[in-house]
Amino acid sequence: MFLAFGKDGSIILRGGGKIASEHCRQVWEYMSTEKNAALPLSGEITLDGNKYLCNGIFSEKKEIYFVMLQDYQIIQEQMDEIGGKVYLVVGASFIIVFLLAFWLANKLYFPLEYFFRCLTESEIMSVDESYSKRQADITSEKILNQIYRISQQYHSDKVLRFLGSDEEEIDIPGVLQIGKGEEHCLMILYWTSQPAVSETVMEEVYAAMETHFDSCKILSYSEPKSFCFLLILKEQVYQEKLKDKETMKKILETECERIGQNAGSDIFCVLSGLVEEERNLRTQFRELQTIAKYHLLGQSRVGMDTEMLKNKISQDVPGGIYDELIEMVKKGMQKESLDKVPGIIDHLSDYDIKRALVSLAAFCVRLSECVYGVDRTTERSRESYLDHYIKLTTLYDRNDLEKYLEQLISGVCLENSVYQEKTIRMNMLDAVSYIQEHYRDAGISVEQVAEKFHISVSYFSRLFNEYVGVTFPEFISDLCLEYAREMLLSNPDISVKKVAEICGYGGTSYFSAQFKKKYSISPSAVKRMR
Repeated sequence: MFLAFGKDGSIILRGGGKIASEHCRQVWEYMSTEKNAALPLSGEITLDGNKYLCNGIFSEKKEIYFVMLQDYQIIQEQMDEIGGKVYLVVGASFIIVFLLAFWLANKLYFPLEYFFRCLTESEIMSVDESYSKRQADITSEKILNQIYRISQQYHSDKVLRFLGSDEEEIDIPGVLQIGKGEEHCLMILYWTSQPAVSETVMEEVYAAMETHFDSCKILSYSEPKSFCFLLILKEQVYQEKLKDKETMKKILETECERIGQNAGSDIFCVLSGLVEEERNLRTQFRELQTIAKYHLLGQSRVGMDTEMLKNKISQDVPGGIYDELIEMVKKGMQKESLDKVPGIIDHLSDYDIKRALVSLAAFCVRLSECVYGVDRTTERSRESYLDHYIKLTTLYDRNDLEKYLEQLISGVCLENSVYQEKTIRMNMLDAVSYIQEHYRDAGISVEQVAEKFHISVSYFSRLFNEYVGVTFPEFISDLCLEYAREMLLSNPDISVKKVAEICGYGGTSYFSAQFKKKYSISPSAVKRMR
């Protein structure tokens, strides 16, 4: 309930419930008794036997006393109601927590307690000393294996770097030193039909060599993900086991076949000559690498040796061996041309591998130039030769080489077959004329021109580049710049900015840069020259 009294005690407002005038006087008397106290006022008052909480405040501006009366009985009822709700929420929360704890105990605590109880009662824990020792041994073995692998790779890098280097100042690694006539060694280079040798194959080969040559020191070296790996067998001179090369070849053939079957890959190897002086190590190693490269020509087998290189022709490969195939390609005889490829490779296998690769690269250039209507400059032919040579040296085996040549031949035969119909080449001439007439059109593009002359975009772009000598965008740019130059020379009043806009350039700076790049003079300078 709310009451408002004037300064003289008169009732101004009664609200929030009915209250008798007598009770109002009692409230005012209570206020009068307490009005000298500091306001706001807060206390208890009894009206007609009921206790009320009386709160009062005085507004000096309005000169009015405001009083609010709150019945204690109603407040108690409200508090009882709130307390009941609180008890209900607390009780419900307690039940939920109890159920959750019960669920967790069944799902986590009891299973874990049972597990650890079984563990403590088992033999493992009863013999904790032996178990710990066994675990320590396993951990130590893993660490030692890791250290061994790191050490092995370090020595591999060091040894292979020395063997493959021409620098005389590099010190020979200690593992390669064979003493002063006390030891000799033999090197074996292994590779497989796969581009990279697996560690499993290397380990099995090493184990097999240890079995058959237990009196020798056996050293293994490889690079990560390499196509080959090297074994070096060292023995005392008086043992002479490494001198029996025929017996060794039989052992290698048997073991390579067995290990290859298990690995699902063919294994090949080549033996060096017996190395009795350290200065011959590098020479023998390079010969092994050279022989391994003949894998590209399909000549790999088990037990090859460096004598193989003495039978190779060290002269340049005659270009005439390709003439018949080149003529077939020019005529578009794709099947007949492809049938000649194996014979060409067989013929090349009789030559030094470096000369064979040089000859193949030159042959690929000749194939590329078999496309009718394409003029090749000396510079382009040289670039094409280097490109083919690099690609050939990255191929791994004969299958890769045959596929490379077959793709090249098929592409050229296809182009020449199309040329014989004389449609696409004639369309190219018309296309160039069309571009020269419409190069300033807003919609000009390689897609639009290719569609107009019924040629695929990719094929049109390649033919355009070969025929014109520049790409489609470069050709359009040259035409626009030539047109801009003519405008600058013939129209003295036109600005460089206007010329750039007419020629389709977005900005003057870019236009000027392209113009100067082509003519070695700025557009403004051209205007002044007029």
